[in-house]
Amino acid sequence: MYDSMSWTICRAPQDCFFITSDMPLCVFLPTSRGCGRFGGGFGQEQVQVTFPIIPKLLLLIDWKRRQPQIAVGKEFVREKNEHMAVNAERWVIANIRSKNIEDLVKRARGTRLMPKFDRQVVSADTAKRLRARARHLEEKTDSH
Repeated sequence: MYDSMSWTICRAPQDCFFITSDMPLCVFLPTSRGCGRFGGGFGQEQVQVTFPIIPKLLLLIDWKRRQPQIAVGKEFVREKNEHMAVNAERWVIANIRSKNIEDLVKRARGTRLMPKFDRQVVSADTAKRLRARARHLEEKTDSH
């Protein structure tokens, strides 16, 4: 599935950097504005898989077509850092000490003991997607 997805290197602005954690591969599926699920949803068209390479570069794997390398803004870096902090099991790692990162870690601390992957929810979403795909294929076959 990864071969079919778009792989993009994202470059942070001069005054920003990406953090990482003890769980550096972050799979995030947005469900609504400001909300989402972690750990599953690879088949969903909105899924975002991120992996920080170095503080200035992050690998983004998703279903959107774009250039192989892009410059991103501060808001993108903030969002991906928030996802990384929430996704962390135990450690958040940054290249410099920052009040913003300390605050982010404090906010994300409450999620440390929460499960990052809800198998029932992901299974239900996958089954729903497969049923929709099967209906689409049936309709396509019937029209020919």
